[in-house]
Amino acid sequence: MANVRHYRIILSRAHSPVYQSGEAVRGLVSFDVEDAQGIQALRVIVRGETEEIFNWSAGLLGSGSAPHAALLRPEHHSHPFVFTLPVKCPSTYTNENVRITYSIKAELYPTDGWQERKDFWLSLTVVSPIDINLSKYLAPVAVSDRTTSDCCAQPYKYTSLDIRCDRGVGSAAFLLSLLR
Repeated sequence: MANVRHYRIILSRAHSPVYQSGEAVRGLVSFDVEDAQGIQALRVIVRGETEEIFNWSAGLLGSGSAPHAALLRPEHHSHPFVFTLPVKCPSTYTNENVRITYSIKAELYPTDGWQERKDFWLSLTVVSPIDINLSKYLAPVAVSDRTTSDCCAQPYKYTSLDIRCDRGVGSAAFLLSLLR
């Protein structure tokens, strides 16, 4: 699609694209068309992945079934979308063993079969709130570990460090090793 330029997904909270589970996400698919362009469809797809956590899609333009669903004039185009994140979405998380990611993808389908579909992506951060007053968080300590060590905090001064870890967060000895 040589005629389509400056394509992007813009979220209404571009300054801080962090959302809570259960929250509505609003945005625009935006692009410029230089010469008249036949379009079969414009779709937005939102995914949360490790395994499929969440999958939402909507057609913003055309149906994809008609040979010429829409003819876009040479100008700037913006197409709004809104979706609501599920209430129990886990938070975005990445480390060497686990990845939980969320993304928004826009697909622009040309009517000319010789041209490739144009895809553009935006990552989304989800933070799942925790109610610390739930009984499962008020339960007695399941795991407790404690260690004491003398370590050098400043030159020629020794200080005693006492670390206690509850609820299986990690061993106190491990946390102490991070400080050394």
